[in-house]
Amino acid sequence: MEHRWSPRRYLEGEVTMHYSPVGSFPAVLRDISLGGMFIETGDTALPLNAPVVVSLVLRDQDELSPHRLHAMVVRTAEEGAGLMYIDAGAETLQPLRRWLATPHEVPPAVAAAQAAP
Repeated sequence: MEHRWSPRRYLEGEVTMHYSPVGSFPAVLRDISLGGMFIETGDTALPLNAPVVVSLVLRDQDELSPHRLHAMVVRTAEEGAGLMYIDAGAETLQPLRRWLATPHEVPPAVAAAQAAP
C-alpha cells in the first residue's frame, strides 16, 4: 500500500547523486512529487535509510534553476531507489509545485503503465 502525500508525475532526466560512502555518481530521475522521487541508480546500490543529496535542474517559468535536495532512501528496488526529501526549502518546493501543476505530455508507454491496474 502506497502512502503518498502528493501525486507523483513522470519526469525523466539526468541528476547527480551523492552518497558519502561512494561519492557522486550520475543517475536517472524517473518520477517526482512534492514529497520525493524515484531514481534509477545503475550499478550503485543504496541501502534503506541512506542519506543522499540529489542535484538537479528544474525549469521554472522559462528559466533553469539548479537545486540540491537532501533526501533519504525509503524504498529500494533492483533498478533504483525511492527517495523522500528531508528539509526541502521553499526555494525548491515552489518551482517544483508550479511544474507539477502544469500539464505535461507523458510518453504513451508510461501512460499505459500508469493506467494499468
